[in-house]
Amino acid sequence: MSERTPANQGTGYTYMTLMMSTANWHEPSTKDDPKATARTYVDDDDVEHTRYEIVFDDVVGYITGMVNDPGDFGDRLRIFMTGSEGTEFVLTVPYLHFGEGFLKIAPGINFNNIVRLNPYRMTPKDKDRDIMGISVSQPPEDDPLNDEYGDWVKIKNHYVSKDDKGKYTNLYGMPEFPDKASKDEVKLYFMQVLIFLKKTIDTLDCKAKEASHFIDPVIPNQPINDGSEVQENDLPF
Repeated sequence: MSERTPANQGTGYTYMTLMMSTANWHEPSTKDDPKATARTYVDDDDVEHTRYEIVFDDVVGYITGMVNDPGDFGDRLRIFMTGSEGTEFVLTVPYLHFGEGFLKIAPGINFNNIVRLNPYRMTPKDKDRDIMGISVSQPPEDDPLNDEYGDWVKIKNHYVSKDDKGKYTNLYGMPEFPDKASKDEVKLYFMQVLIFLKKTIDTLDCKAKEASHFIDPVIPNQPINDGSEVQENDLPF
């Protein structure tokens, strides 16, 4: 399954979770849904369970809100999206790699235009660890109705610049990485970066004017069954 487009779906809240283990969007479903795939997990009591989910590479729509959501295993980022027909999406994103990277890009998004969120996880040839994040792209400003993703513009990190010699400089108050840092100092640095980025959430004007319906960026009172069980590598710390 490839893409989830809010404008093409029904009405009501639809919850999707970005799973770090797959770098895909997982939407809860049922066993009798032909589009669903089974995911088996073992709980703390060593009891095996099966979840049925529809898995998507991309989510496309208007971003209408964001909020920090304190969870049982650490904070998560909630991204609210809607389509032209009023479909309401609530996306749950772990901060580690994905949510943090998204917030570095978010100030450069034109929230009056449609956006595509495409998570990725890859291992470069010269690295022994995966690189993870969310690729964010939008139609060109002069062609907002363009639906060819190859023509869309990828939004870059708002908080860093690169000069002609390849030197990077942090911008707009982003904490600087300490020189000759110890392991504890490195942990403290990444904690400071996350604290800095969380504070930017409320400064983003992400009420998409072109969307036909808005969601207030608050966490619903009812329990949220997002169709996923926390795994060790899904924890946001």
